[in-house]
Amino acid sequence: MRVRVAVLADYASLSTGDKLNVLGIFSNLMAREEPIVHPQMSLVVQFEFDPAEEGRKDLVTVLQDEDGQTLLNVQGELVVGRAGRGMLTLVNHIVVLNGLRLPHFGNYVFRVVLNGRTEAEVPLFVTRVPPATGKQGNGAV
Repeated sequence: MRVRVAVLADYASLSTGDKLNVLGIFSNLMAREEPIVHPQMSLVVQFEFDPAEEGRKDLVTVLQDEDGQTLLNVQGELVVGRAGRGMLTLVNHIVVLNGLRLPHFGNYVFRVVLNGRTEAEVPLFVTRVPPATGKQGNGAV
């Protein structure tokens, strides 16, 4: 098994033929104040499996801050089907996160854990919008 794609994006979907569509890949967010609430994002992971790896796998998606505090823990199952002889199996995993609340500025990481082993880490950096530095015309405050 290997991870082919692991990103955060504004939007992701699957189209006919299981084509993975990803729009607006990012790793940085800026906000004016804490807590930060992001309207919508998708965690997108594409796995590649050898034919011998077919079957059910435990899948856990965890979001942690830089202090190791877990903010999100989604547990599920990934089903790896059988591909044609000698072919690899691609499995797409999209986690849509609406209204994700981040308590403070800082560094976060999404960990994708398959059968107890971390297979991907996707960072998210959240910073404060810098203050405006424009000059005022007559020195008035």
